[in-house]
Amino acid sequence: MLRPHARRLRLRSKAATAVASALLMVAGLVVATPAQAVPGEAAATAVVTAAAGRSLETERATSSVASGIVKTADLTKFQPGNIVSDAVFYNSATMTEAQIQSFLNSKVTTCRSGHVCLKSKTDTTRAVAADAMCNAYAGGGVESAARILFKVAQACGINPQALIVMLQKEQGLVTDTWPVDSQYKIAMGQGCPDTAACDSRYFGFFNQVYGAAWQLKRYANPPGTSNYFTWYAPGKTWNVRWHPNASCGSSPVYIANQATAALYYYTPYQPNAAALRAGYGEGDGCSSYGNRNFYQYFTDWFGSTQGTANALVKVGIDVWLVTGERRYYVPAGVYSEYIQAFGTAVSTSQSYLQRFADSGRASLFVRNTSTGDIAYLQGGKTHRFGNCTLVQRWGGECSKRVELAPEHYARFGAGPAVTDYSRDAAGRYYRWWSGALRPVLDAESARLINGGSAPFAAVMPREAQAALPAGPMLFAPARALRVDGESRVYLPTSDGRLIYVPSFAGLADYGIPGSTFRVVQRSQVAGYTVAGSVAPIAICGTERFIAGSKKLTRLPDGAATGLASTPLDAATCAALVREGAPQSGQIFLGVTGAPEIYHLTGDTLRHVVSAELLQELNGGRYPATIRMSAGSLGVFTQSLPYLRPGTMVRADGTSAVFLVNGTSLLRLPDWEVSRALGLPTASIVISAAHLATAGSAQGTLGPFIRCGDSLFVAGNSGRSLMTTADSGGNPTVALAPSTCAQIPSRGTVTGPAFVTDGSRLAVAAAGGFIRLENASQAQEANGGTAPDPRRITAAYFDALPQGSGLPTAGAVVRSTGQPTVYFIDGARRLALPNWGVGDDLGISGRLSIRAAAESVLYPVRGSVSPLVGCGSSVYVGAQGQLRALRPGAEGGLRVQALDAATCASLRFSSAAPVSELRLTDGSGAVYVAQGGALVSVDPATIPPESVLTVSPGSLGVLRG
Repeated sequence: MLRPHARRLRLRSKAATAVASALLMVAGLVVATPAQAVPGEAAATAVVTAAAGRSLETERATSSVASGIVKTADLTKFQPGNIVSDAVFYNSATMTEAQIQSFLNSKVTTCRSGHVCLKSKTDTTRAVAADAMCNAYAGGGVESAARILFKVAQACGINPQALIVMLQKEQGLVTDTWPVDSQYKIAMGQGCPDTAACDSRYFGFFNQVYGAAWQLKRYANPPGTSNYFTWYAPGKTWNVRWHPNASCGSSPVYIANQATAALYYYTPYQPNAAALRAGYGEGDGCSSYGNRNFYQYFTDWFGSTQGTANALVKVGIDVWLVTGERRYYVPAGVYSEYIQAFGTAVSTSQSYLQRFADSGRASLFVRNTSTGDIAYLQGGKTHRFGNCTLVQRWGGECSKRVELAPEHYARFGAGPAVTDYSRDAAGRYYRWWSGALRPVLDAESARLINGGSAPFAAVMPREAQAALPAGPMLFAPARALRVDGESRVYLPTSDGRLIYVPSFAGLADYGIPGSTFRVVQRSQVAGYTVAGSVAPIAICGTERFIAGSKKLTRLPDGAATGLASTPLDAATCAALVREGAPQSGQIFLGVTGAPEIYHLTGDTLRHVVSAELLQELNGGRYPATIRMSAGSLGVFTQSLPYLRPGTMVRADGTSAVFLVNGTSLLRLPDWEVSRALGLPTASIVISAAHLATAGSAQGTLGPFIRCGDSLFVAGNSGRSLMTTADSGGNPTVALAPSTCAQIPSRGTVTGPAFVTDGSRLAVAAAGGFIRLENASQAQEANGGTAPDPRRITAAYFDALPQGSGLPTAGAVVRSTGQPTVYFIDGARRLALPNWGVGDDLGISGRLSIRAAAESVLYPVRGSVSPLVGCGSSVYVGAQGQLRALRPGAEGGLRVQALDAATCASLRFSSAAPVSELRLTDGSGAVYVAQGGALVSVDPATIPPESVLTVSPGSLGVLRG
C-alpha cells in the first residue's frame, strides 16, 4: 500500500497535469492520494485542459486573484507539528449553509463569461449510507457547492472552513474567476497520487468533497476500521520530508494532534524555510506548499488555526456550549453573556452534539482549563476569582463550573477581577466586610473606601446576595457626617462607631476638611454606637500618632502616653496621611499661624525660645513643626519654657550664676570670663524650679571653650578659633551649638593663645598662662614671630591660672619645631653641644619636646661642658657619671658652674678624685689637660688605668 502523495503543479499550462491514478484498496477501503498544491500565487491557475488554450501569460494574469487576499498570516509562527488544532479542524458548526454561500460570493465578485465559478457551482448528489467515518448523507439531486460543503461537513464532522481552504489550496477554486470542468473533477485532489494518474471514480465535485472528508476522518482509525494509519500517529516524533524528491531530505517533527496528522497523510510534506519565507510565492527546488498554503489561507480567511471554533450551537431551540470535549446546555438566563463572546448560536446536528460529553447546564462560573483560573461572566468579560471562598460568596462552587477551553475562555476578554465589592440590580454598592455584606452609602463613598479609585463591582445575583449575612452601612473613611435633624457631627468608623467631633478645626488637624461632612438619615446609621471623641492623639493598630499639619505623625515610644487618645479603625487609618516618627525621635508642635514652637517631652510641652536650641534639640537639624489648632494644642500641659542659651541665670535668693549651655548649665566663676567672651554681664533671676529644669552645673566656664570639634580662646569680647587646637594644657569646656551661636567670632589664632590686658602679656602653656617679661620672649614663644594677643580685662588677667608644668632644673628640652636642645640649669638654659656630652653627663634620656612658651622664661646662657662645677668641686662627665677632680686637675680647661638644684639631679661617681685629667675617646689617642688645653701624649707612657674614656663629642668640646 503506497502512502498518499500530493502532486506539485508548476506555473505552467493547466494541461500539464493530466488526470490519471490507480485505485488503491485496503480491506475494501479506498485510500485516496491528493495532488500536491501549487504555491499560493499559482493557486488561482487551477488545472485546465489543453482545449482551453490558456497561454502562460493569461495564467499569470489570473494569479492576481490570490494576490488580492489580505495577508495576515505570520509564517514565522507556523508549527509543523501543530498546523491546526483538533478543536478547529473537527468542528462542523463553524458556518451555516448561508454563511458558506456568502463567503464564496465574497471571493469572486464577477465570474468570467462562459465559466461557472464556485459560488454558482452545482452538482448532482447521491445518498451515502452511514459508516464509521461519516453519518449518512441524504442525496438531494442537484445541490449547490455551498450546500454540499455544509452537508458533508455535518455528516463527516469536518470544519467546512477546512474544506473550503482545501478547495483553494488544491485547485484554487475559491478565488478562480474562470474555472474549467477538469478543476472540479479533481477539486480536492482526492484519488490523485504523485506517482500515477487520478482515479476517475473520484471525479466530480461531490465525489471529491465527500471523498476527501471521508478520507480525512479515516486517517484517525475510528472504531470499526483497521488501525492502518499509524506512521504519523500524534504524540510521537516522525521524520517528515520536505519534498517528493527524497534527496531533499527530511526533519523530525513532533505531531501534536490528529488534525495535523491527517494533513500529513493527505499531503506528506512540510514547507522548508524557503517556502515559509516566500509567503504565497515560490521557494526553492526542495520547497513544498500544500500544508503551508492550508495554514496561510485558513489564517487569512478564518483566523488562527488554533483559534476558536463556533462554541455556541443549537439543535432545534435548545442552545448548547461546545468547548473542549464537553457540551453544556445553555439556559436562557445566561445565554446573553455567551452570545457576547460567541455570537448567535449556529444550528448543528444532534449527531455532532453527541460527540461531546454532556456536562450539565452552563452557568456564569467558568474555568480556564489551561490556567485553572475560575471567573465570573459579566458584560462579555471574564472576572477572575482570587479564591474559592469568593466563588461561594457569589453563589457558585469551585467544583461546579463550566470548563472552557483556553481559546474559548480568551474570546470573552479579561475584565477586572472579582473583588469584595458588588452591586445589586439597582446599581447600589455593597462591600464584604468583617463577615457581612454591607451596603455602601454611594459610589463616591465606595471610591474613597477603595483608596481613591473606583472599585470594580460586578452585579451579584439576587439569590447570592440574599444568602449572605448583612451588616450596617459603610461610609467613606475619614469623612464626617451629621444625622439629619441633629446638630452633632461624627466621624464614622467601619467597625460601627460614631466618634464625636468637638470642632472642625480639630478634624482638620487629621487632614479631614469639615466641608466634606455628609448629612445622612437616622436609618442609615442603624447599628452604629456613639463612642468617644476626636482627640489630638490617635491610635492605628498598635501605633500611636499625633494629629497636625493635616496628617498623622507617629509618636516615638514613651511620648504623650498619659493623654487621652482616639482609637481608629483600619479603614480610617488607611485613608489618612500617615508619617513615621521623626528621625531625631523628637516632636515639635505649634498652633497653626502662630510663631511659637513647643517641644513635646513626655506628656508636657516646653516652649523653645531660640532657633538654635530648636536645632540642637532635634539633633542638629531644623525640625518640621506639627501645626495644629489651638484647641488641640490646649489639651497638652505646658511646662516651664526652655532657658535661652547664652544667658546668665541665677535662682532667686542665691548668688551662684550659671551660663545656660543648651539644655544644661555651666558655672560662671566670675563676670570677667563672661566679658572676655562677649556674653551678658548680668544675670536673669528665675525660680529655683525653673533653674532645676536645666539640671545641675556640668562644669565651669573658662578661657578655652569647644564648639563642636573646634577649640576657641576667649578675648576681644568673643571667641577666636585655635587652628592648633592646643589649649596649652588648660582645661576646656564644651558649649552647646545653641550657646556657641551667641558668642561673637573674633578671627583665628594660628599659634599659641596670647592674651593681654593692654600692658601685660601672657601665653597659654604648662596648664596655665605664662606671664612674659618682654617682646623677645613673646616672639620666641610664638615660634619666632610677634603674636596677636586677645584683649581681656586686667582683672581677668590677674585671675588667669599660672603655668604649673614648666621644666625644672636638670631637664633637657627642645621646643616644638626647633632643632636646639637645652639643659635647664636653675633659671637659665644651656645649649647641649652634642649628644656625646649629654651621654657623658647622663642626661640624654631626659629629653622632652615642649611648647616654645614653656622655655622662654629661661634665658640662654651659653652651652653646657663636660667639665662642670658643683659647689667648690669640679667634675668631669664620663659615661653617664660625674668623676671628681682634685683641685687643679682640670689643667686650666673651661668649667661650667651649675646650680645646686641642677647638680642634685646628676649622678656622681664614688671613685677617688682624679689627680691629673687624662682622657681618651677609645680611638687609642690619649690627652692630658695642661695649660688650658688637651695635649696629646704617648699612650705607652701613661698607665691605662689612669685614663678616663669619654665620648668623641665631649672630647671635641674640651679640645676646643
